[in-house]
Amino acid sequence: MNDDKKIQQRIRALLALAQDEGASASEREVAMKRASVLMARHAIRSLDVEAAERERIEVRELVLRGGRSTASYATCVAIEKAADAAGLVAYYRDRRDRRGDPHVLVRVAGFGSDLDWVMPLAAALASYTATGWASWRRANSARYKRSKAPHRRQLRDGFIIGFGIAVADAVRETRTAALTEASDDGAPTRAVVVRSREARIAEWVEQRLDLKPGPGSHPTTTPAARATAPGAPRT
Repeated sequence: MNDDKKIQQRIRALLALAQDEGASASEREVAMKRASVLMARHAIRSLDVEAAERERIEVRELVLRGGRSTASYATCVAIEKAADAAGLVAYYRDRRDRRGDPHVLVRVAGFGSDLDWVMPLAAALASYTATGWASWRRANSARYKRSKAPHRRQLRDGFIIGFGIAVADAVRETRTAALTEASDDGAPTRAVVVRSREARIAEWVEQRLDLKPGPGSHPTTTPAARATAPGAPRT
């Protein structure tokens, strides 16, 4: 088995552990963070500069089930943080009021080779935060029971978004370090290509998407953005 396959196998094992309800809360948390770092580093080190310049921007989707009383929007924000740290753009359609099928539809725009690792990370993040919050709530049951409903939602959303920010910080730091290592190895073009790809994504978003502010109710900084893309189905 070559090194690339070994790394991918390790990443899959870590993501599986991060979503394993039978593992301890600390095991799942460590696995999630390690997977994030390993994926971000591998994406830079395995980047084919020539192929990267020929890639086209595409959009992939992730459905987060649940209405307004659920954590679907907070999870969307957490994913948006991680995608932004990876140099991609996440946006969403708020369908939490849809009768019979309430959800938030998350879309991530980027290059295929980046989406190949960011989307599994996003799905694992959604799964991890759900089980992680359940574990935190059990471990802090007395505090949780004393809280009123609005405060409970703030605790839940803060936990989810806070972990999303932690993952984003790890991804951003790892990408920066990996690009510095690549430059030290005499391959400065890799950093140039990465910056060029990020600029192309930003230009694509500006030209193709009609972004609007999302609800500002979550307890962090800038909310994720809703978007209406040309040709996209209307809600």
